[in-house]
Amino acid sequence: MDDWQRPDEEYDLPSEQRQPFRAIVKELVNDNVPFTAKMLPQMLNDFFALRRMFVYVRDVRADNYIGGKIVDFSSSWTAPHTLVSTYVRDWDVIESDLQWDLKQFDAMIEDAGIKTWRRASPNPEYLSKLRPRPQLALDGD
Repeated sequence: MDDWQRPDEEYDLPSEQRQPFRAIVKELVNDNVPFTAKMLPQMLNDFFALRRMFVYVRDVRADNYIGGKIVDFSSSWTAPHTLVSTYVRDWDVIESDLQWDLKQFDAMIEDAGIKTWRRASPNPEYLSKLRPRPQLALDGD
C-alpha cells in the first residue's frame, strides 16, 4: 500500500483485522517556521525527554522540526533495538551513535545562526574553563 489512508473496505472489518496505524499525532503544530531562539529551551527539554524514553531521533535537522516540535521519526531507534544491543555491537560504537543526535542538534542550532549557551552535547571549550571540582572522600578512602 503506497497510500497513507486506510482502504475504504477496511472500515467494515473488525479492528483486529484492519491494518495497523502508521503514525500517531500527539499534538497538531500549525506553524511554518522550523524553530526560533525562543523555542530552544523547550526543544531541548523535549529532545532529552525522548532520550529518557529511549527514543533516539538519529536525523536531527531543521527540516524535521515544525514550530519547535520534531515531526519526523522515520530514522529513529527505540530501545530495545537490535543496533542498541550489546549482543550485536560493542557499547562504545552504540554510545558513539547515540551521541550523534546531540552533535546534530548543536549543529542545527549553529547553522540557524542562533547564539546561545544552551547545547545538547557538552561544550569542551566551556568545560575547559571551569575550575575542577574537589573530589569527595568516600568512606574507606
